[in-house]
Amino acid sequence: MLTPDPHPTDEDPSVGAPVFRERLRAAMRIPVIEALFPVPWTVAARRVLPSPSPQFTATAMWGPVLAWCVLELLAESIDAENPEPVALDLFDRLRLREPFAQAFAALGFEGEEAWRVAARIKVLLLSAAGVGKPHGEPGEAEPAVAAETPDAESAAPIQEPAADELPPGEQGIAVEERVALSPELWLDPDVRWLCGVHQTQGHSYLVREPYEELLWWLLMPSLLRMAGEPAFNRKAAGEMSKTVEETLATAETAGYRIDALLGDSPAPDAAQTAEPEVESRSTEPEQAQIDPEEPSIKSPAVSAVDSAEPSSK
Repeated sequence: MLTPDPHPTDEDPSVGAPVFRERLRAAMRIPVIEALFPVPWTVAARRVLPSPSPQFTATAMWGPVLAWCVLELLAESIDAENPEPVALDLFDRLRLREPFAQAFAALGFEGEEAWRVAARIKVLLLSAAGVGKPHGEPGEAEPAVAAETPDAESAAPIQEPAADELPPGEQGIAVEERVALSPELWLDPDVRWLCGVHQTQGHSYLVREPYEELLWWLLMPSLLRMAGEPAFNRKAAGEMSKTVEETLATAETAGYRIDALLGDSPAPDAAQTAEPEVESRSTEPEQAQIDPEEPSIKSPAVSAVDSAEPSSK
């Protein structure tokens, strides 16, 4: 009779089984996390995250989350201290983009959407690995959280005991993941494709809806960690919601122009955005001049019919 090894090694596959089960249980609780947010999740969030009312087939929404859990576990089994770059390397070396896309299509993502889901996993791996970020930049996110903490505590004082379960260091990591689109990442073809980047009048613009979808997807690891805690943290959920709103507001202020969003050039003025409206109004008199010509077009048609009647008789 075989007995389990009382001292399993790190190379033993059974070591990772309990960890993977815990992550699966945490993933199954992600839809419950939505109730902690101050407002319901937007349509963009429900297009990329498991939710009680998903925008796609409910079965399909679990595929990307489970794929992330598997990649994360494999990376930790290779290098537990630095798994993020290992996960990115596994994705590239094993050429997982196409197998993931085919698997997501089988789960219910139709057409191009299956490839977009696979691309979002690649962007999340790039973000988690800190691609395009200086080594000192992740630590700079913590003061921003500390500045937002008093407002969050006043909004939800009942949840103050749960703050011990999410220390400031972990909150800093969450913020780093949310603001993960560094200037270098905006040059990545997957990021540009997912955000609908296009050229207009010499500037690169993003599209709000797919950009919001990517922002919500970048929150998934933080949501997964929150769902795995013994008690939920409403304060952290409120900070996530606030961060997404502020990031979208910043993009709107920049006119959805990437160079203005990154601070490479000033944001467009309100006077510049009002110019197209003035031009559209100037065309109204021209349209009014066309209207009186319509009777003159109809009258020849009537005379043609009248002239045709004697010939028929």
